Amino acid sequence: MILLTDWKNKMKIERCFIGASTSRFDLSEKFMSKNVHGNTGQDAFHFGIWINPLDFIITTFCEGDWIEKTCNNVCEFVKEVRALREWYLDETEYFGITGDEKLIKMLTDINVNINAEYRRS
Repeated sequence: MILLTDWKNKMKIERCFIGASTSRFDLSEKFMSKNVHGNTGQDAFHFGIWINPLDFIITTFCEGDWIEKTCNNVCEFVKEVRALREWYLDETEYFGITGDEKLIKMLTDINVNINAEYRRS
C-alpha cells in the first residue's frame, strides 16, 4: 500500500491503492461501526462512499483507489458532505445514506441532509 498525504485548505487527504472490492469495507464491523454508506446512482462492487460523523472523515473507493478526507471541524465536514451530495445528485441523479441509526441521527443533528433524493436531468 502506498500512502500519499495532501493538504488542501489544511484538510488531510490520504490516497492509496487497495486491491479489493467494497465488501472489504461493508463487511468490516470495525469500519462500519463509525461509518454510514453514501448511496449513489453509481454504486457497484468497485465503488463506494462512506461517511464517518464521529471523526469527520469521508472515504471514497473506486476501482481500487481509496481516498480518505479528514475534516478539521464540523463546519468543514458538513460543507464537504453537502458538496459530495450535490455532485452525485448532478452526476448520477441519486444520493442517499444508509447505516446505523445513531450515526444517521448524528448527521441530521449537524444539519446534513440525509434524505434520499432523485434528481432527473
